Amino acid sequence: MSTTPIFVTDTPPSRFRMVYFLHDPDSSKETAKVEELVKSSFPHVRFLRLWLPPYRVYEKQVELWASNLLPLLMPNILLVGIGRAGTAACWLQEHFPDLNLSVMAVNAATEEPDFTVERRHANRVALFSSSYVPIKGYTENWSWMAEFSFDVGWLQHGILSESGVNLCKYSVLYFITAYLMLPDIREKCSRVVGDGEYESFLP
Repeated sequence: MSTTPIFVTDTPPSRFRMVYFLHDPDSSKETAKVEELVKSSFPHVRFLRLWLPPYRVYEKQVELWASNLLPLLMPNILLVGIGRAGTAACWLQEHFPDLNLSVMAVNAATEEPDFTVERRHANRVALFSSSYVPIKGYTENWSWMAEFSFDVGWLQHGILSESGVNLCKYSVLYFITAYLMLPDIREKCSRVVGDGEYESFLP
């Protein structure tokens, strides 16, 4: 029996036939949990798991990783990344514009040693807490680099925080589910933004 909350069951079909989850060892536990929940909500969508290169690799190694990854990337898919993987997903989106990739970056910085988000991009959602210690001070640019930018207080302790009622992973699931169904998630997600801030700059 599915453990998916009732608010994401009986969903309309996904806009994406394939969803890729980028995994980084530092956030693999969180990514695996969210991936599990999304899969149970969309049984007819194909999911693929991809791994990032080791932390702090040379630029040539990052380019080699991207060139090896390119044959696996299909046009018009959704990339989901948590932490460093979210920054990497945006980097891939910018480096392969002909693929028309969409991205959901969760608790990710706009820059880190191996990947940097350099341009504003449509089809990009940034969901984060500016108070989350690992990315504090590196989220200010999301408001203009992402088509939709959500700064939410409930992510300040991470996705799997056990403080209080642990609904963070389900709230993240709600955002991903909404984006799988709709290109504009502002109205649908407004009730779970909470005490954070929301900004959106449309083209």
